[in-house]
Amino acid sequence: MKMLITSASDYPLISVLIPAYNHARYIRSCLDSILSDGYPNLEVIVLDDGSTDETYRLADEWFSTHGHRLNHYILMRQDNQGVTKTLNTLLRTFTSEYLVLLASDDMLLKGGIEARLATLKGAPKALAIFADCIGIDEAGKKICSSVLVDKFHANVSALSNCRTRPYELILNWCIPGPVYLAKREVLKKIGYYDEAFRVEDRDYYLKLIASDALAFTASKVAAYRLHDAASTGTRERQVQVGLEVMRIELHNLDRFMGLKRTALWLALRGNSANFRRTTGIKVIIPFMQTAIARSAALGYKYMARLVAYIDGKMH
Repeated sequence: MKMLITSASDYPLISVLIPAYNHARYIRSCLDSILSDGYPNLEVIVLDDGSTDETYRLADEWFSTHGHRLNHYILMRQDNQGVTKTLNTLLRTFTSEYLVLLASDDMLLKGGIEARLATLKGAPKALAIFADCIGIDEAGKKICSSVLVDKFHANVSALSNCRTRPYELILNWCIPGPVYLAKREVLKKIGYYDEAFRVEDRDYYLKLIASDALAFTASKVAAYRLHDAASTGTRERQVQVGLEVMRIELHNLDRFMGLKRTALWLALRGNSANFRRTTGIKVIIPFMQTAIARSAALGYKYMARLVAYIDGKMH
């Protein structure tokens, strides 16, 4: 289904793309938050990936009541394909020049779209931007004020500096789900998600980092739902994810040069060691380990944070 109303001409059309699966408990609050964000010119596309609960019906009811407040909306459903294929279908469907990704259990915060758009427009070389968010529990209660800092222990000063941002992200992966906004142009230069991977965001962000095409704002733009550990998957699933993250890092290694390549190599070695310690499974990395390279990357990690600190004091 699709509806059209008069657009807000002062703002470019932005598409909010929502892959939905078995989130009947959250889908209405997710959609409500899009209106609460306040951005006046939106296309919202929801693709239900074969939910077995009432997610699709509740989304349909919501659009029937509130769809007139949007520029466009599209509600679709499909047999279960998994998140990566679902995202690619959404990316082939949207019609605007900008896109926002939002999981069906997360929420936007007021002004978050405009904050990201303004920063992205001020970074002409960037194709995409990410931001910070708050953390909420399964009941929607706020449990942390910065997911980047409180959950992922990110160095926001390093992320805020375009010179040190790549190293902070490579050495300390810290991007939560509902904080991404991108230009349509990203599909031409970076492409679609690689459907060989289930941890699709790590692979895609590494491609953006390698292309120096990723901007950042420290604004809190969304509410990220942090589920109980018991609901995040079995040990077998965690093992599969750990192995895939290492495959992704190895797959992207040749996209990087110099110290960035060394930093990614260090991340891969560290992930391999952590994986072996937690699972007892030894992973063989198919290139030689050198103490000099490891030391160089580790040294740059701290040098990068020092540069970010100095820059922050000077500006």
